[in-house]
Amino acid sequence: MKSRIETPHLDYWEIIGESTRWGRYLAAREREIILRGIKAAGAPGRAVDIGCGGGRWSKILYDAGWQMTCIEVNEEALKSCLFKMPFATCIRIAPTDEGIRCETGSQRLILCMEAPDVIEFPWFSSEANRILEKSGHVIGFYMNSQSWRGALWKLSRTTNGIGGRHYSGPSYTDWKRHFLAHGFEMLHEESLAWFPFGRESNSVLIPLAAEMEQTLGLNRLVRFAPWVLFIARKKSQG
Repeated sequence: MKSRIETPHLDYWEIIGESTRWGRYLAAREREIILRGIKAAGAPGRAVDIGCGGGRWSKILYDAGWQMTCIEVNEEALKSCLFKMPFATCIRIAPTDEGIRCETGSQRLILCMEAPDVIEFPWFSSEANRILEKSGHVIGFYMNSQSWRGALWKLSRTTNGIGGRHYSGPSYTDWKRHFLAHGFEMLHEESLAWFPFGRESNSVLIPLAAEMEQTLGLNRLVRFAPWVLFIARKKSQG
């Protein structure tokens, strides 16, 4: 699917990532992990962003010379991707689709940020292994159900009927065990979002909270972390 549009579509995540204190903090941490993952992956090659949204993270790789495939369920978001990255391959999928629409061994890097509908499913690990070339990398984001945010989300769904898949998957510990069993090794993990701010928060306490995550070492405690950012590598076979 490729088409031209006159103006870029800015989705919720792009707007919040620039306009609120908490949004900017989270976006900065996510950008840092992506840049770190790009460095670990080496020379640019083919990369796929699964659940790409409006392409804000895909464009980091695109601008660094990567050949991007962007996969998303939202048509307007894909139009935004094409505006930002005219030579990217954009693929629209249905929410019920399983698997990753890439050829076996074709990708050097997988990006999957804030897409619980993808990363939590059991097929993700085997599909990631299948489409990656030898020693390919995954840069990912996981919303940990074994955290205070996970517990609060489950309670809110019970009492208020809130939908969505946030924190509805396995704990990060169980997910990681499954992921590693499918031929991966973790290179880097870090946690964030320990403090009780919403994405739209502009609290003056946010800079202090961000500093405390680092100084208290909370960024290294991933087992019970609300959010986990990671870089993984496909193990070499033989």
